[in-house]
Amino acid sequence: MSFIPDNLSNPHDVAHAVLQAISSRDEKVGALLAALKALLPEVDAEIEQRQSSGDVEYWQGLKALSDAGHAAIAMAEARQP
Repeated sequence: MSFIPDNLSNPHDVAHAVLQAISSRDEKVGALLAALKALLPEVDAEIEQRQSSGDVEYWQGLKALSDAGHAAIAMAEARQP
């Protein structure tokens, strides 16, 4: 699966198509990263509440998802120039 249209034969057009695809991907990644950064504090607060409540509530699965989200943010930020 290619993100470059098959009808491009001019190298300039190919380069332009590649840059557009990269820019679009980066915008999408940036939007997902921003959403994850906004969501995780709420998830972490819920985990803390579940851990400290008197009710027996399962929080381990939510904690694993939170940890994965924090790791993804760290990896994405480490790759940014």
